[in-house]
Amino acid sequence: MARIYVTGKIEGMTKEEIKVLVESKGHTFAPFSGKTEILVYGKRPGQAKLDKARALGIRVISWEEFMKENP
Repeated sequence: MARIYVTGKIEGMTKEEIKVLVESKGHTFAPFSGKTEILVYGKRPGQAKLDKARALGIRVISWEEFMKENP
């Protein structure tokens, strides 16, 4: 189970639907912090969040990658 933060637009889903889906796959949907383990991005992600995550050594993956890894 990983602490996940999602940034950017996930087509056809509200933030609440994303939270439910992430948690249904056994992960924790959490605010962005130094404790975040994976930052998942959709369309038009916040560049500052992506840069900060990379600087902190947080794994950064696309929504598509997340869904492939967590069927």
